[in-house]
Amino acid sequence: MAKVNSYERKGFAAEDVEIVNPASSVDMAAGRRGEDPIGNIEIATDKIISNSQLEMEKFMADELEVQLLDSGSEDENQFVEVKVNNMGYIARRGDVVNMKRCHVAVLAQAKELRLKQVKIVNPDGSMGYNEQMVSKLTYPFTIVHDPAGRKGSDWLRQQLQNRS
Repeated sequence: MAKVNSYERKGFAAEDVEIVNPASSVDMAAGRRGEDPIGNIEIATDKIISNSQLEMEKFMADELEVQLLDSGSEDENQFVEVKVNNMGYIARRGDVVNMKRCHVAVLAQAKELRLKQVKIVNPDGSMGYNEQMVSKLTYPFTIVHDPAGRKGSDWLRQQLQNRS
């Protein structure tokens, strides 16, 4: 077996690979006409985002003043962490914080389902239990101020009504 020097490696080096067609001509006037100067890319000129979508983006970026309610017991998490598109908030429960509507939407949709047993009397007179699934907010909160007014409260009501 031949001895391999420390600078010799198995495989190939990127600089040893030739680029196919490394140069091509460019028509600079084509770019000013809205065409692709290279000739193989189609440029889209249609409107991509509608005005209603832009309005919704602006609406979801509104900053709301939110009162995070205290936890019910010491066993529950004392902090709330909410992330949307890698932007997030960490706040202590019981504090008033400013957060964007998109983060409030996550709070409104964060719900727990619990099994609740209600004691009942069966038709034959025996005791029994009626089981129900109950949905409640994981992190209860109150909106202190919403710049959108009635539109914001209608939006929040719909978010809270979803069972998630």
